[in-house]
Amino acid sequence: MTPLQGKVLTAIETLTHDGVCPSYDEIGRLIGLRSRGGVRRVIDALEAQGRIARTHGRARTLTVLPEGDLMAKMRALIATEGEYLVGRAFKACCAERDAAAINGRPM
Repeated sequence: MTPLQGKVLTAIETLTHDGVCPSYDEIGRLIGLRSRGGVRRVIDALEAQGRIARTHGRARTLTVLPEGDLMAKMRALIATEGEYLVGRAFKACCAERDAAAINGRPM
């Protein structure tokens, strides 16, 4: 993770109040980036790394993910490498998660 990406993660955590995430403008003002496009590029990179999640097409939906969020990392890997390359591993991970939920074990 780059220093700028770390600043954006900290900004998201700092500016999130009552479940409402900051806008790109608010993040940019806090970390010193002037353009929304610059903020968007950093957020795209963080999402690709599986460090944050967001709902595309909806405003203020950024969520900082826990370090060990395996499912998010698998989704990020699929986004960058393609479903064909990691599809079997992702399906196995989903099956393991579902089995753990059924048996009452945390994953």
